[in-house]
Amino acid sequence: MLLLLACAPADSAAVEEHVDEGVELAEVQTCASPAGSVSYTESGEPWGLRHPENAADQHEESPSIAVGDIDGDDLDDLIIVNSNGRSHVYRSTGTGFEVTEITQLIRLNMGILLHDADDDGDLDLMMGGVEPRILLNEGGAFSQEAALPVLPSASVGPDVLAHEIAPGDLDGDGVVEFYVPMTYNHADFDDQYNDLLMVGGGLDYAYDEDAVPSDVGLRHGLDALWFDADGDLDQDVYVVNDLGMLQGSSMLLRNDEGVLNSAEDTCYCNALFNAKGVDVDDYNADGRADIYVSANPQNTLYEQLDDGSWVDVSVTVNAGAVDADATGWGGVFLDYDNDGQRDLFPAQGDRWNVRDDHPRVEVGIKLLRQEDGVFEDVGPDLGFTPLGSFRAVSVQDFNDDGIEDLLLTQIEDRPLFYLSDGCTEAAWVDVEAPLGSVVEVEVGGRTQTNWVKVDAGYQSHRPARLHFGLGEVSTIDRLSVTLADGTTIGATAIEARRRVTVRP
Repeated sequence: MLLLLACAPADSAAVEEHVDEGVELAEVQTCASPAGSVSYTESGEPWGLRHPENAADQHEESPSIAVGDIDGDDLDDLIIVNSNGRSHVYRSTGTGFEVTEITQLIRLNMGILLHDADDDGDLDLMMGGVEPRILLNEGGAFSQEAALPVLPSASVGPDVLAHEIAPGDLDGDGVVEFYVPMTYNHADFDDQYNDLLMVGGGLDYAYDEDAVPSDVGLRHGLDALWFDADGDLDQDVYVVNDLGMLQGSSMLLRNDEGVLNSAEDTCYCNALFNAKGVDVDDYNADGRADIYVSANPQNTLYEQLDDGSWVDVSVTVNAGAVDADATGWGGVFLDYDNDGQRDLFPAQGDRWNVRDDHPRVEVGIKLLRQEDGVFEDVGPDLGFTPLGSFRAVSVQDFNDDGIEDLLLTQIEDRPLFYLSDGCTEAAWVDVEAPLGSVVEVEVGGRTQTNWVKVDAGYQSHRPARLHFGLGEVSTIDRLSVTLADGTTIGATAIEARRRVTVRP
């Protein structure tokens, strides 16, 4: 379903607000004392974020992040799982987190996802890893464990793991399927294990071992993201593979009437790198999905052309730089300053491990601000001075001031949590809509497009909610949400600075 939000020009005040049935408007948030620009304060310690206590002598691929409202109070809670360290649930109070430790995890649980796995109306915690599992939500606490299907490669032991559980809707029936990228965690890659599609619900799940074509699935999967890549109203999958030169590139799988087929020969979006994560947005506001892959030796921004193929524009727009001896891990689109242009928040870290002669390095934190199609690192200007080995990132408005806050995990220290210091004059709108929806927001003759997903780059998941910066415009001409069945609902001439929820 497509939800259209429209913003009336300043000289057309006579245009009346219209809201379709199924569209809910929250109250408008005012900004009584707007700051001149966005600023951040690192607030991890006062908000209660804990040290992961990972083994310092091991190369770790987590910590993993999941964000969602687990206790029904309309605040975004946070879960951080370490594959070889302590893991925690952080319940938001609006001014901090109430922290409890998760004790049910084993080594190499990762790729966490908040999803209603048992169909009882609340968010359960699903996890990949060597033994994928579910922790059931009972009154906002995760106390009961349920098993996900044993991996077909379980007899191999801890060398084979499900790196993520990525939700999408393959056949457009409203029932979620999960793409499961498989990783063979060993120096010898003679044995390979095909990616899986997990189907089912209500704690009755199973693997479809033949759904993913082996010419793409028999690689070294780390991440996957569902979105409508070609505008045909079904969800395709971009699959991220590590060791691209050795095991095969990252690749797009097109959804052809419920069947996944490799688009390797037509999309021109193969990432032959050591890729880690992926995010999707429309960075240049042309209505087509662009792809951002975090990797080594560089991150890659693929711009979609009008013929449906992609071209690598990383160098020309200054989006691809990765520090020497580091690799890109997390990386997401955002609009931190609400100017209506999509920015990038990449996370870099070391690629050291005990098997290879890779040096351990610490790197800085980048925030790539877009100005008319070109990106510039403004991290130092925002006070992002710490060095570390960073992994997953998450971008959410945790303090409810209309500015996206920034969270990033690291290997040997607590997560860093940059909270905005207050609102600015720039307007915004948040749109919450069903998974897989396409959302368009039009203001002043310019339309922004994005795809509702819960993946947020490497090892990070978030609510099915999109944030749009609107600049100086305070009224939305048109807001539109399109679902898989092609139906649309929306609103026109509504005020900004609020959340819009679509419940078809």
